[in-house]
Amino acid sequence: MGRRIGEKRIFRDVRRLTSFTEDIRAARMRPGGVLVRRRLVRNARVCARLRERRVVELVRVRTADGRRICIENTFLPEAAWPLVRDADLTRSLYRLLESRGERLATSRELLEARMATAGERRLLGVSRPLPVVSIAREAFDAKGRVREFTENVLRADRYLFRFELTRDRAARSGPAARTAPRR
Repeated sequence: MGRRIGEKRIFRDVRRLTSFTEDIRAARMRPGGVLVRRRLVRNARVCARLRERRVVELVRVRTADGRRICIENTFLPEAAWPLVRDADLTRSLYRLLESRGERLATSRELLEARMATAGERRLLGVSRPLPVVSIAREAFDAKGRVREFTENVLRADRYLFRFELTRDRAARSGPAARTAPRR
C-alpha cells in the first residue's frame, strides 16, 4: 500500500492559503487536470454557505506530472458562471479568478483521514484500498464573504502537511499567530 521509492510528495503548509497549482509547482512538478463536471446547481447546504440561490459546481481530477492525485469539488457563487462556463479549467482556478479581480484572502479548512470510496478510487485510477485526506475549505475574500467552498480528496501517499501549533494564549505571539486567518 505504500508509495514507491523515489516518488515525489507534495508538501502543503497549512498556514498559507495556496492553490493546487501553486503547491504542485512548489514541488517542482507539472500541474494538470481533467474536468469531470461543470454546472450550475441548487445544493441547499452549499447555497446556504455561499448565501446564493444557485452555485457553480466544478469537479476536477487534478494531476501532478500526469498522475492523478486529487479530486477537487469546488463551489463558487453563481456570478462566477460567465467566467468559468467556457474556461480551460485544467489550469489554475485561483489564477483565473484573480485575473477578474476576485482574490481570496483567508480560509478555514477541516482535514479528515479516511479510506477512499469506490467512486473516488475510480476517479483517481486506483483499484486497491486507498487512504486519503479529505479537506473541506471555506475561502473568504478581504471583506469576509465566503467566495469558495471546496471538498477535496487527496491521496494520502502523495502529500505531507505542515502544522504550526501553540499551546496557550501566551504563546500566540509566534509566527503562526501572525499568519493565522481571522475568525
